[in-house]
Amino acid sequence: MPTKSAIIRLLLLCAAALLISSCQPTSHMSHINQRQKITWHQLIPGRVEAVRSHKPCLVDFYYGPNYPRCAMFDKKIYNDPEVIARLNRDFIAIRIDLRKPLNNEEQALAKAMQTNGECMLMFLNEDGKIVKAKGGKPICTMDKISRQQFISYLDQALANLPAAE
Repeated sequence: MPTKSAIIRLLLLCAAALLISSCQPTSHMSHINQRQKITWHQLIPGRVEAVRSHKPCLVDFYYGPNYPRCAMFDKKIYNDPEVIARLNRDFIAIRIDLRKPLNNEEQALAKAMQTNGECMLMFLNEDGKIVKAKGGKPICTMDKISRQQFISYLDQALANLPAAE
């Protein structure tokens, strides 16, 4: 039969093992549960970052989560892990909040794209020029599009960067 001191040592050893295992850092697990998000910029800081990083910009003229197209993009496209990774890696994501007064640069871009105050996605090269397809039409959309169509727009914008005027 084990002695009283042997039982106490065994209990202390078990308690220490439980304490140590419960104190292990969980930071290696937290990144698994943390959803990565798109890094959104305002127009001017985003343009500065585009020049610094030599990346094109995705510009989202945004009306907020109560507007159907914007809500659909937030839920189905901007929440997609592949889209998030591609935007954060290959683009500078700029969001222009149409619920607020636009500054001069935002107004000029909206006028150039003839947004008429509507939601729109468009692309700028790192120099701030509108990215256009081979035929000269800007790569943009005001429509609700699928995730795959959105990725196609990203691919098209990257493929047409040299054609930007």
